[in-house]
Amino acid sequence: MDNSKQALNYAIFRWGVPLALPLLLEKDCKDDDKRSTVLLDYLETWESAEGMSQQLKDHERYGLGKAIGDKACHLFAKWMVSSFKLTQRTEPSWGNFSFEVPYDSNAGRVLWRVGYFLHWALLKEYKAKEVVQLGQGKGGSNYIRVTNIRGMKASASLPENIQNAYTNVGINHLKTNKRPPKKFEIQRIQHAYLLEQHPSTGLGVAEFDEGLIYIGTQYCFNHSEPLCSKCPINKFCEGYQENRKLIDDFRT
Repeated sequence: MDNSKQALNYAIFRWGVPLALPLLLEKDCKDDDKRSTVLLDYLETWESAEGMSQQLKDHERYGLGKAIGDKACHLFAKWMVSSFKLTQRTEPSWGNFSFEVPYDSNAGRVLWRVGYFLHWALLKEYKAKEVVQLGQGKGGSNYIRVTNIRGMKASASLPENIQNAYTNVGINHLKTNKRPPKKFEIQRIQHAYLLEQHPSTGLGVAEFDEGLIYIGTQYCFNHSEPLCSKCPINKFCEGYQENRKLIDDFRT
């Protein structure tokens, strides 16, 4: 309820809309035997967990609209598929690579400071997309609005094996592509690397996201003095190893 001046309006909008979804689904259900599982049945009607996350917000009748954001939709998909393993579907499109990473401020900060984002596009390109907003951060620093990276294409090229893995992810896991893409969305590139290395690491999208959360909340704090010397990934971090400006000049 922080910053809410109209408690009833906030409660109805933020809580009433989600709580109304299972009620509406039950009302629309014609089979009494399926009423107890009507919410899960509805969520699993989509081709992939990524498709479900989009329909959770956008469906004409059951979508939550402005009561939920894209990040929250992907976080729900992560919980449903990986964290709590609630889904009964077992195909790849409902597995470890079937939803986008729910990028948040922790993810944006860590991935910017280690140099990952700048590996795929130039600073001026991030400025043009307003991912980087000059002088809009705390203390006049540059603000990273990681949600604006959604749909942004990489200008750098991907290794051929990663291109193949990216295509596999889009066609067989996310189910967002019917054919190999000509350009690659930055927010999905890590899927390709994770899938390529999955046979040896066993790590999926959820583990990647949990790692970002851990680093962002335990070491990579949103100020100019994070615990870099103790961070377990500091040897891979461009901000720590060679370009301190990535830490000093940017905030989320």
